Amino acid sequence: MTADLLVATGLVGLAASVAGATVPARLRTQVVSALTVAACGCGLAAAVEVLRTGRAAVVHTDRLLPLSGLSLTLDRFGALFVAISAVVASCAMVFRLGYDGHGLSSRTASCTLPLFVTTLLLVPAAASVTTFLFVWELMAITSLLLVLVDHRRRPEVAVAGQWYAVMTQFGAAALLVGLVLLSTHAGSQSFAAIAAGASRFAPATSTCTSPSFCAAATALRDGCFTPASSNSSRTRAVMIRSPSLRSSASAPARPPSRPSPPPCASAAR
Repeated sequence: MTADLLVATGLVGLAASVAGATVPARLRTQVVSALTVAACGCGLAAAVEVLRTGRAAVVHTDRLLPLSGLSLTLDRFGALFVAISAVVASCAMVFRLGYDGHGLSSRTASCTLPLFVTTLLLVPAAASVTTFLFVWELMAITSLLLVLVDHRRRPEVAVAGQWYAVMTQFGAAALLVGLVLLSTHAGSQSFAAIAAGASRFAPATSTCTSPSFCAAATALRDGCFTPASSNSSRTRAVMIRSPSLRSSASAPARPPSRPSPPPCASAAR
């Protein structure tokens, strides 16, 4: 029953994506929103059932990923994130109805948004490295397309999309390295096997996959990949807006004042 709800989440979300590309414009937003909310409802029902019974929902198929297969296992920990994502996504789809006709009802947005929501619901249920990377990259690509939806009317959106794509791929590369190390030491790409063999990992693997290493990598990304031109332009903008900073910056530099002699030296003179 729970596995069927998990499969229904993916199928209804895929149907919503197809509807976003084929339904006429006058009905597109309503149909896509209804189908996406239905997919969120299926995911929420599966998550609630797992949280209530404690039995994991297991789905495996070789039709989508022939080499390794698509493996989904929704346990209580993943069900918590699926439930939260389903509630937030349902609210977002209802709120989206008010944006009909404001540039966000195009075929691209209507086709991409349900697919993004579906992958967001399936990422916590990934049971293998290949499945996780497949769903993760699909979620990253669809989110990038959503960022670039308004790029024709706003040129700055294209620049933001470029930076988003670069940062997303850097994050995917870091995930790929960490997951390859984990699966190599475990001898399997299954997350269950990786968790079972966690005590046999080398210190280097534990260091590269630890939260402190991830935090350091995030700090390095934020510090090293910020262009100097943006910092300088931001400083110049602040100086232009602030009269005190503008006057102090335009004023010539004064020579350092000569220190006054101590009182004993003056008395001797």
